[in-house]
Amino acid sequence: MPRPFDLQHALDALESAEPARSHGRVVELLGQTLRALIPGAQVGEHVRVLPRGAAPVDAKIVGFRGDEAVLLPLGEVTEPNEWHEYGIV
Repeated sequence: MPRPFDLQHALDALESAEPARSHGRVVELLGQTLRALIPGAQVGEHVRVLPRGAAPVDAKIVGFRGDEAVLLPLGEVTEPNEWHEYGIV
C-alpha cells in the first residue's frame, strides 16, 4: 500500500532547495527591455540583473531575438556607461 503524501516533508525540502544558477551578460538596453546572452535560458524564467555599483534588478525572460534573451525588467534600469558592467544571475 502506498504511503500517504507528507506535505510538511515536501515543504521542508522546498525551503532548503537552492535555485539553479546561470550566468550571462547584458548586451543592450532597448527602450523598456534588455537583451542578454544567458546560456540555457527559457521564456518565463526570472533572472536578476547585477549592475556593478547599483542595486540588483529582477527581470523576466519574455522572448528571444536570435541567441539573445529579451528581458522585461521589474524595476528601473538606467543605461550603464559600459555594458560589461552588467551581469546576470
